[in-house]
Amino acid sequence: KVMNSVVSATHALRRGRKAILLTMLMLVTSMSPMMLIAPVSAHLTDNETVWPKQASNDTGWVQLDAVGANPDIGLSANANWGLEFAPGALLSNVTMEVRVNGSSGLTIEEPVITASDIGINLFDWQGLGILGSSDSFTSPNPHSGRLAPNSESGAYWALPSGAEINELIIEALAPVDPAVTFEPVSLEIGDYAIHFVDGRMYLAIGNSILIIDYNNDPKIIDIIEFSDANRIVELAIDSTSLMLHILTDDDYFHAISLVDTSIQPALPDSVTNPADSTTEPMQYEQFVIGSDGLVYAANAERISVFDGNSWS
Repeated sequence: KVMNSVVSATHALRRGRKAILLTMLMLVTSMSPMMLIAPVSAHLTDNETVWPKQASNDTGWVQLDAVGANPDIGLSANANWGLEFAPGALLSNVTMEVRVNGSSGLTIEEPVITASDIGINLFDWQGLGILGSSDSFTSPNPHSGRLAPNSESGAYWALPSGAEINELIIEALAPVDPAVTFEPVSLEIGDYAIHFVDGRMYLAIGNSILIIDYNNDPKIIDIIEFSDANRIVELAIDSTSLMLHILTDDDYFHAISLVDTSIQPALPDSVTNPADSTTEPMQYEQFVIGSDGLVYAANAERISVFDGNSWS
């Protein structure tokens, strides 16, 4: 019995060792590819670039600065952006976003994004102006129209989907339609002047000037009011300094630009007494610009000449 027990124990030990050996052999066999091939990573090593079997790539936001433009020969600015993928890789679920920010100066004029290897335009903004800001309408610019009856939709911009407008500035010529009424309207025209270049008419009615352009619709393109005056009595065009001089009955002289109707320095409203060099305000009733370039003004008390510096 003792001998049988020893033999049985030895046989069981051998069977246990054999089972452990088989298990270790199976583990080594399953791990052999990992022992023969270097671990896969998704980054650039010292000697080579290694890609995983399946992966995704999120580049995040990348700013591209287009350079090399030459307007003289029609050469556009460009920038290259390369992305490396494993040879033979199949790309799927590819998305791309284009972002500009005009408020921080990040803009580009008529951009085109092209996949150079396959010759396909991924994004095309040609003919649509600056992406990120706009200084003109997509429709004819400047726009000329009128309300019908209370809105006007002829002027528009082309904006990319999802664009957020941070600042909108509209420069308008302040077109004004005449008042509509079912009864006769009596207007007393105090004076008028004709622009010697584009033919615009300046009408003095009461204490306001109506600027009329026959080539525009509506014809009245602006109204300038001098609220401190009772009425306008004289208009005269100074072709040398490109100004329209206005004389009112109780608020002296005024002047506007013939180029953009901005307010300009007016003729002096006082005269200097040569005897004691004192000045006194002077309200004139009439004035004219002579062929010699001097301004002649008069009232019931005196006639004065302005030589470009002072009245005499």
